[in-house]
Amino acid sequence: MDTGYIIREAKPHEFSAIGTLMVSKYSQLEDFPNPQEQPDYYKLLANIGSLIDNPKVKLVAAIYTNGDIGGAVVYFGDMTFYGSGDIAP
Repeated sequence: MDTGYIIREAKPHEFSAIGTLMVSKYSQLEDFPNPQEQPDYYKLLANIGSLIDNPKVKLVAAIYTNGDIGGAVVYFGDMTFYGSGDIAP
């Protein structure tokens, strides 16, 4: 396995793979709602790249030097776009 990686904004051609990875990992979390319980949330995860349509939202990925995706996070530069009514800590 390649151990070198870079952290950068995800590119549009990576969005689908990142969404698939997020759905896979979140659905395996213990005590976390599953896709049947939260279908809209998992739809959002699958289409995670759509969040960057909002200003001040970035999809940041860890990309191995061989091009594989190691993980990703969504950065909200303005919590207004988080969807929590601007009340998240």
